[in-house]
Amino acid sequence: MRDERRDGPLRVNMLPTFATHWLSPRLSLYPFERRGFSLEISTTQDDVDLAAGMADAGIWYGDGQWAGLQADLLFEATIDLYARPGFANGSRRERIQQVARANLFVSRHCLTWQRWMDRLPDGPFEPAVITRVDSGGLTMQAAADGAGVSIAVCELAESAVRLGRLSSVFDHPVSAGFGFWLVYPEALRKDRRLDNLRGWLREQCPPQSGAVNPGRHRHA
Repeated sequence: MRDERRDGPLRVNMLPTFATHWLSPRLSLYPFERRGFSLEISTTQDDVDLAAGMADAGIWYGDGQWAGLQADLLFEATIDLYARPGFANGSRRERIQQVARANLFVSRHCLTWQRWMDRLPDGPFEPAVITRVDSGGLTMQAAADGAGVSIAVCELAESAVRLGRLSSVFDHPVSAGFGFWLVYPEALRKDRRLDNLRGWLREQCPPQSGAVNPGRHRHA
């Protein structure tokens, strides 16, 4: 790790959906003014090359296996079906019939959405249309706008639910089998800035159930 990469803000890369729907609602709590807490945040739909210096660290979605990198679990992801409040009503079977006629929006990053379908009581159902998009944020926005329904990460949909823009159709969260991880090169392991960010992130994260193995730290 070059000395100049240890100075100045910690450069952190993440998915736009994570930045907008999980990090942004919590940024008012982040101690930017404290020494060693300065950040430079970038967003991309795909992981960047940390070894090449594209960023110092990443907050990435996956199973903790990134070649040559350390990965510390922040939280396990759960997924559920969301829609605009009032989009589907009645009994469970009636709601299944209603959402089966809707457009199901799914992010390409949501690799296990069929698991949610298979575990739905009285399900699964066959969507009339499935639209795959590049961003989980777009799936949630489409659902909030009434264009259909979205299978999305519950922890990322939380702020939209709190604001009344989305609601769970069945209240049926299922483990995604993946999580969000703080990912970084071994050379950055003892960096004070990384320690500061990791400590703050863990204060913001929900308790873990163990569905994703937090012991997976690196895969070379």
